[in-house]
Amino acid sequence: MKALLTIGLISLFMVACSSKDKKTMKDSTVKATEAVKTDAEKAAAKATAPSADNIMTAECKLGKDSRAIVIDKNGANGCIVNYTKNGETKQVARSQVGSTYCKEVAGRIQSNLANAGFACQ
Repeated sequence: MKALLTIGLISLFMVACSSKDKKTMKDSTVKATEAVKTDAEKAAAKATAPSADNIMTAECKLGKDSRAIVIDKNGANGCIVNYTKNGETKQVARSQVGSTYCKEVAGRIQSNLANAGFACQ
C-alpha cells in the first residue's frame, strides 16, 4: 500500500512537471509561428502590390463601394491578377506562361461585378 502511494505521488509530480514544459514549448511554438506568419504576410503583400508594369486595370463602382481588378506582369511571360475590395488587395490568380488565363479570370470578376450592379471602367 505504501509503495502504491509512493508511485502515485511520483506519477503526479511527473505529470505536473511535464505540463509546465508543454506550456513553455507551446509559448515558444506560438512565437516562432508568429514570426513566420509575419514574414509570409510581407511576402504576400509584396507579391500583390500593384506595379507600373500592369497589363490591365479595371475600376468598378457602386455608390461608395469601389473595387479594382489589376493584371500585373509576373516575370518575362507570366501574370498576376490582384483584386482590391474594401481597401484590401488579394492575389486571386496567377499564370507562369502568358496572360490569357489572367485576362479570363479578370473578365469573370468584372462580369460578376457588373451583374451585381457595379459600373466598371
